[in-house]
Amino acid sequence: MPQNLPLVTILVLNWNGERVIRPTLESITKLTYPNTEVIVIDNNSTDSSMEIVCKEFPQFQVIRNNRNLGFAAGMNE
Repeated sequence: MPQNLPLVTILVLNWNGERVIRPTLESITKLTYPNTEVIVIDNNSTDSSMEIVCKEFPQFQVIRNNRNLGFAAGMNE
């Protein structure tokens, strides 16, 4: 990986996104930029979306909120 490329952090906010989380994260894995990190922030989902993330995308970091903080506060976590 070229040392001079800045790290790009991709934040994905999730709340009960079972239908969309897999295609969203699959699309991120196809990026060609070599210096990225992905953080999935969960706003206390009650569906299986976080099970999908943890099982199928273990390379991504996860932050789990203990309640739904909404968009702005959730992204700021």
